[in-house]
Amino acid sequence: MTFGRTEPRAQKALSRGLVSGIFMMGGVGALMAPEAHAQAAKGVLPEGLATQGARANGAVMVGAGALFAAGAFGKWPAYALAATLVPVTLLGHRFWEKEGQEKRTELIQVLKNVALFGAVLYVAGER
Repeated sequence: MTFGRTEPRAQKALSRGLVSGIFMMGGVGALMAPEAHAQAAKGVLPEGLATQGARANGAVMVGAGALFAAGAFGKWPAYALAATLVPVTLLGHRFWEKEGQEKRTELIQVLKNVALFGAVLYVAGER
């Protein structure tokens, strides 16, 4: 399926750019303020490990996001981006520990991440 008269290659390039943006933005945030991102894992991981994990995850998001946007290295950047969503979702959006509106907010974030997981793999799989 194409958008009007858009060439499939242009559509795929646009899709890669749009999907990768949220990863790169989140990655820059994790690199600039890893302690704030590590706070989400408080009580699950030791503080030092959580901070280093947030920093490493952020670096992968930025690097793989840029490679994905550029269409470089085949599907590997997409797989790396999908993998970054696993710890972010499981450690950062523990909706099952929340109540009321906070639970709803975290559940929405989980569903957003699941949608991103599907989107990055779908775009990578398009020929």
